[in-house]
Amino acid sequence: PPFVMLKEDLAQAEYGGPAFYREKKVVFGAIAVVCLIVVGCVAVTSTVQDHQERITMLQESQKESQHADVLRIGDKIALKNAYNNYLVTIPNGAMRAIGAEHHWEEYEVLSAPDSQVAAGSIVEYGQPIVLQSFINKMFVTARSNGLLTARSYHPNHKGNIFSLSNGKGAVHIGDHIHIKAMMGYVTAIASHVRGDSVDANDLQTFKVERPDSESGFKARTGLSYGDLVTLRNRANEYLSANSDNGWVYMRPENKQTDRWAILSPENTQGKVRFGDDVYLKSYQSGNFLTCNLGH
Repeated sequence: PPFVMLKEDLAQAEYGGPAFYREKKVVFGAIAVVCLIVVGCVAVTSTVQDHQERITMLQESQKESQHADVLRIGDKIALKNAYNNYLVTIPNGAMRAIGAEHHWEEYEVLSAPDSQVAAGSIVEYGQPIVLQSFINKMFVTARSNGLLTARSYHPNHKGNIFSLSNGKGAVHIGDHIHIKAMMGYVTAIASHVRGDSVDANDLQTFKVERPDSESGFKARTGLSYGDLVTLRNRANEYLSANSDNGWVYMRPENKQTDRWAILSPENTQGKVRFGDDVYLKSYQSGNFLTCNLGH
C-alpha cells in the first residue's frame, strides 16, 4: 500500500537529510487526509441523526396538537355562525343567534342513548350526539314545527338527537360544521333557531370553538338601573362633578369624579330603555345632577 511504501522510503532515507524530511511530510499529509475523512464521516452521521431527531420531535408535536384539538364526548363547545354570532340558549329555553354572554353559548357534547359511546371518546362526523345547554342544563330539542328550544330530556325523542356533517373522521376544534336535526339542517338567526333547512349553505355553517376563547361578537346587554356610566364628548373630555362645591365640569378621565349611577325616578328595575326618565347620581359625592337655566 502507498502508506507502507512511504514508511519504507522514510526508513531508507538518510536521517536529517532532505529526502528524510520530504518523505516525512508526505507521511504526515496522508495521515491528516485520513483523519479529515474520518471526522467528516462522523460529522455527516451526527447531522443526519440530528435531522432525524428533529423530524421525529416535530411529528410528535403535530400529533399532540391534533390530539389536543380533537372534539370528545363530554367537551364543552361554542358554535359560531357565519355572522360571528353564537348559538345561545336564554334562561327560558328559547334559542337565538346573538353575541356570547354569561356562558349562554356553551353546550356540552354528550353521546346519544343508543350509541353506547363512553365519555372521552372522539366525536366523529355522522355520529349521533346530544347537546346540553349550560345555562339551564336543558337539552337542545328540535320540535315538530322546526323550531329549536332547550327542554327537558326525553330518551325516546328523536328531536334530541343531532349529527355533525361537512367533514370526515374526527371532529376538531376550529372545524366548520353543519348540524343535522331530525327534519333538516340547523339555521340560527337573531330571532330564532330552526332545524328544518333542506340544504346546508353558509347560513347553516358553524365554527366549533372552545368556551371563553370565542373569536366572535360579545353580547351587547345594554344598561341596567344602578349601573355606573361615564359621559364623554368628542374632545375626549368627561362629565365630572366637583365634590367640594357641586360644580360640574368637562375634564380628562378621572375614574372617580366622572362616574355616574343611573337611577329611576319611579324605582324601576331592569334594563334602561330609550325614552326613559333617569337620574344621574355622582358616584363620588352622592349628589344628583341638576340642570338650571343659564348653567
